[in-house]
Amino acid sequence: MSTYFDPNKIVYVAIDRTNWGLINILMISIIWDKRAIPVCFDILPKLGSSNLEEQKTVISNSLAILKNYKVCILGDREFCSISLANWLAEKNLWFCLRIKKNTNIEIKQDIWSELSAIGLRAGTSVFYQGVKLTKLKVFKPVNLACKWKKR
Repeated sequence: MSTYFDPNKIVYVAIDRTNWGLINILMISIIWDKRAIPVCFDILPKLGSSNLEEQKTVISNSLAILKNYKVCILGDREFCSISLANWLAEKNLWFCLRIKKNTNIEIKQDIWSELSAIGLRAGTSVFYQGVKLTKLKVFKPVNLACKWKKR
């Protein structure tokens, strides 16, 4: 790690789950040179999505390896739970989680809108600083970047 990663720079780490036939793997990988290099994994005892406890376990195990680095966790929609985001924030970790388009954001005080209704179209991007997500669960304000590729 010390050969390729500077402790003063951010190490991007992806969390992902995949099925290989009947084997269900939850994995943490370091992103390096446009590649994902596995550093920690857990074989789940079931098929389907992982839960919060399984996610916390595999992330905690990988953090032991990455303790000397600034870490940013990247996750797709399976990992868009407010509970996971709160846990990552408590651990002082940076994170970028892909959220669903039906997620509510507070665009102005007490004015909420679904992401699908903010007018994002092909080829556009939007950045919101310090917005609240969801009406139901408490989470501190976050920065939200939305992008829709041209295709």
